[in-house]
Amino acid sequence: MSSMENIDEKDNTILYVLMPLLKKGLSNNEIRIMTFVFENPCSINQISKGLNMDYKNTHRYVQNLHQLGWLNLNPPKSKPGLKITVSIPKDKLKILLEKMKNDLLGEKLKTKVDNLIESTWKKIEKEIKKDEKEN
Repeated sequence: MSSMENIDEKDNTILYVLMPLLKKGLSNNEIRIMTFVFENPCSINQISKGLNMDYKNTHRYVQNLHQLGWLNLNPPKSKPGLKITVSIPKDKLKILLEKMKNDLLGEKLKTKVDNLIESTWKKIEKEIKKDEKEN
């Protein structure tokens, strides 16, 4: 079973919004990484394991997305012994969430997206505060 077969409704919504990024030259694996990191900032190792991808390739994709401005790395430069947390920058996340909200049809879906936006911001802020305390 591929990792794409286990995607729930919320992840389908996220994928729907991220798919236009394929037109901007991002690969399917880069879209998968952004979908994985969307709500939960995590390490490259967690991404690699969660998406069942080779660590070296995952690292390369994450570095490319970071250089393009689609991902944040905290700390921005690798330091021995410190875990790098990968997240979507707030400005990009806001663009993606607004696109998600505006592109989806129906009040029921808009309510779901509003709830997703609220829960996503709370999780991201919590992770950022946690990372700031650790570093």
